[in-house]
Amino acid sequence: SAHSVRSAVSATGLGGVVGNKGGLAISFHLGTTSLAFVSCHLAAHDHKNRERNEMCKEILSETAGAIGEQRRAARGRLDVASQFDHCFWFGDLNYRVDLKLGQQAAEALKEHEAHHAAVRDLVEEEDWEALWEADQLRHSQRAGDVLARFSEGQYSFPPTFKVLRQRGAHYKQQRIPSYCDRILWRSMPGRGSSAVTQTSLAAVPGVSTSDHKPVFATFEVAASARLHGAAGSSRAQHEATATTCARLGSLSLQGIIPADLSGRSDPYIAFFTNPPGLLGGSVPTSSVKRSVLATGTAVTGEARAWRAVMGGSVRGPSAGFGGEGADDTCSWCEAELPLLRFSCSLADLRHVTLILAVFDRDIGSKDDPLGADRRCCSPERGEEGRFTPRP
Repeated sequence: SAHSVRSAVSATGLGGVVGNKGGLAISFHLGTTSLAFVSCHLAAHDHKNRERNEMCKEILSETAGAIGEQRRAARGRLDVASQFDHCFWFGDLNYRVDLKLGQQAAEALKEHEAHHAAVRDLVEEEDWEALWEADQLRHSQRAGDVLARFSEGQYSFPPTFKVLRQRGAHYKQQRIPSYCDRILWRSMPGRGSSAVTQTSLAAVPGVSTSDHKPVFATFEVAASARLHGAAGSSRAQHEATATTCARLGSLSLQGIIPADLSGRSDPYIAFFTNPPGLLGGSVPTSSVKRSVLATGTAVTGEARAWRAVMGGSVRGPSAGFGGEGADDTCSWCEAELPLLRFSCSLADLRHVTLILAVFDRDIGSKDDPLGADRRCCSPERGEEGRFTPRP
């Protein structure tokens, strides 16, 4: 049965108060499976790609405190895309087809009429792959600018915008035909690659009440495993019930984004789990690194701008993490990292995702989130008895 239903809204319109653009996030548990759904309407027009990316970040930021993990110590520290078993993101995202993307010289397509005609030709040829290669959202995802590591099905049908209000796909001349109406999803690494299967994806050309054709999809979602053991409500209870420990020998981050006016950051790492609460009632954190020169760029929903490298040892029964460092990294040694005590068995650890959330420490104000990464805790035995987490 469904339980723990929560919702939050984000207005991203004019001045952050006009409700014509924004998002609605809903989360709930269905049995052992946690699900989140984000419906949004983003900025219109071809040249507003950056604004659309920024609106996604704003939606994630403004809804973080209202849904998901509700322990006081963790509340609001993870966004909707970083903590549930499965997150579905859909709506009129307004990303456009732009055949000029990636081209050094596109003089012939600078005029709107020529661009429109070229896209229409691809639609008539049913060259869906060429249209997808010119899709703004696809390019932004590849660059790590928005909705990183979200999956999407194959849209083997004509663009759904901007159409005449009649049956079939007949496009208005003033806008480039585009796939504005989208359905994406992302799952926790610990749930496995086959946990979500898209069984259908289609448009409905017979609907003629809008300048968009509706898009729908159906999915099969596998139930998440029920773990044996639960986190204690207090530190003492948790330490008494924790059955699996992981000691991190080292951890390095590359490409941390600037959060201070000086172009630097004071990063630290907070550790969470999916399912939540397996590390106890308090949030384990690393030490704070002061005044780190930041060279990365902000991303949405996943820390693609930085790379996490972990090395460690096994303390039984436990799982450590192995990896190599890099020259331009911010690094923590074993003494600067917490001992992670999991309230589950080593066998159940394969169903657990370790979430590494990076923050900039601020004095006198709320710490700024810099990104999050997720690693499957399923141990893969490596050299010298080490285990390596899988992304």
